[in-house]
Amino acid sequence: MSQFLENRPHGLFGRYKQPADIRRVKVPLDRKQPDLQKTPENAGTASAPAQKVLGIFAPPRPKDAEEAKGSALEIRLGKIDNFLQKNPSNAEAFYSRGWVHQSKGELDKALTAYNEAIKLNPSFTDAYFNRGVIYVQTGKYDLAAEEFSTVLKYEKKSADAFSNRGAVYLQQDKFDMAVQDFNSALDLAPDDGDMVYNRGVALIAKGEVQKGKIDLIRADALGQKTASEVLKRIQ
Repeated sequence: MSQFLENRPHGLFGRYKQPADIRRVKVPLDRKQPDLQKTPENAGTASAPAQKVLGIFAPPRPKDAEEAKGSALEIRLGKIDNFLQKNPSNAEAFYSRGWVHQSKGELDKALTAYNEAIKLNPSFTDAYFNRGVIYVQTGKYDLAAEEFSTVLKYEKKSADAFSNRGAVYLQQDKFDMAVQDFNSALDLAPDDGDMVYNRGVALIAKGEVQKGKIDLIRADALGQKTASEVLKRIQ
């Protein structure tokens, strides 16, 4: 089997997975890609318990003016397309194509590419993951939850998958299920401020305000930037 990217990273790009060297970025609701360096950046996941925002990862921010114009993505897409002409059965290449389209906001094209990647490699967890993100972006929360559940079938210790599925459940007002998933995520990544924050939001939403406040205080101590604002609103 031919290799697509010589240095294809194996680990997480955060809660959204990508091909080639991009850093992870967290953003509200609108929230992997193969990466050479898995470097987390900070950002918020929600505005307030009353205004739930998912902890899903979005494509990385442009590094410079050229990337902002999309020229770098177009160049990358051209290379991927050329590779696929010679290697039409390479799942990683379809995955990379999907990531580029998703980064450009071309969600239908991204979904088609991820579908092809999964057809070629039914255990391609990154493709399931990003397909889940697309379903979040398009409001198809039941399908999104299914995708993150599939990731967990193959990666039972994926804190990111637990966190994203919990965020989907939170959006659906399934607070008990959300808290359960955030608990599982925090068992695996106890010092992730965004996960602590999300659990706090879910606890407050289900009426356990004091427990939720404890989580928000801890999230704030961990550097989660939205927690302090929410704490002020619920005092």
